[in-house]
Amino acid sequence: MRKGLVFSLLLISLLCMADPVSAQLNVRTQLGYGISNSSILGTEIDQVAEWSTLVTTTYSYEDLLFGAMYHGAHGLKEGRLGRSTMQLSANYQAVNEEALRVYGGLGYQLLGVRIKHPDVENNDNLKFSGRGFVGQAVVEIDIAENFRAQATITGTPWFKWDYSQGGITDSNIDKGSSFNYQVDVAYDFNSEYGIQLGLMGGSYGIPKFEFQHNPMEQTNGSFTGISAGVVWRF
Repeated sequence: MRKGLVFSLLLISLLCMADPVSAQLNVRTQLGYGISNSSILGTEIDQVAEWSTLVTTTYSYEDLLFGAMYHGAHGLKEGRLGRSTMQLSANYQAVNEEALRVYGGLGYQLLGVRIKHPDVENNDNLKFSGRGFVGQAVVEIDIAENFRAQATITGTPWFKWDYSQGGITDSNIDKGSSFNYQVDVAYDFNSEYGIQLGLMGGSYGIPKFEFQHNPMEQTNGSFTGISAGVVWRF
């Protein structure tokens, strides 16, 4: 939650710094509900319902599109399962048609997976921390007057992971993966704000490794959900 607060303050700072004449800054805040599936250190976890918060901002300048995103998810079942994702990205416009815009670029992502479950490692507090560059594609479509759609996909098979347990952190893990998608449809009430409905999901993968000379099985997770929120345009 602290990271989410820091990120929110960063968004407010961007808004204060933006020139209202030349800047095209969009901010979206959404609440989501979905499900996640996990295999943690080789232990299968029953499907878990989760709620999430999503804050994204994009800043466009000529053929460039810059973005920032925070996504926090919290499990609603036995134990504590959660994720937090933060990402900064820069994209270049490859296609610019009358109703279609396509961007491609790179981002840097931080992903934290928090685990406390009675079936995993004696109910100890565990955490995986991932980081790395991701490829990104953004597609924007003008559906009709005041209706827009946007799809954002990010991913990499070369994600660096750390593992923490009992106050000890181990970085001796081969590179894993991270993948995320977000598809939204928005309706603009006016030039300043609108509402947005979305579908989001993703997955991550962490290979086998050794922790304190003990073999640890691979960890995988996936999630999907729906979201709704508000769009502000500055």
